[in-house]
Amino acid sequence: AIIYHPTPLYNTMSGSIFQTSQSLTLSAADAIADASIAAVADLATRKPMCVTVLDSAGGILVQKRMDGCPDGAYVKISYAKARTCIHLRTSSRAFREKYTGSGEVAKFTQAAGMVSIMEGELVPVSG
Repeated sequence: AIIYHPTPLYNTMSGSIFQTSQSLTLSAADAIADASIAAVADLATRKPMCVTVLDSAGGILVQKRMDGCPDGAYVKISYAKARTCIHLRTSSRAFREKYTGSGEVAKFTQAAGMVSIMEGELVPVSG
């Protein structure tokens, strides 16, 4: 779905003041979640997980838990990992490597501060 204002407002100096935004369709989000679960299901050390697929604004399109995946923390961690991607436009793994990979205390502190400021909606973990 593309989000737009049906009658854009125009400023004679700069053109339209609205930017279009793209988001996944529900069927595309569902396919991503299914593919993620299928990839984990084939691993030798299968561990049940939760997958969250968000739209471009951070709203949940699809959230699925594998059989045997407990509710609670897994759902929240999955959501925080997805929000990390939306807010920082990078993976949670890249976020972790950038701020904790070097072992520099200042960068680790910065990552912790970012997580705190975002009220837990960011998480610097891989997977």
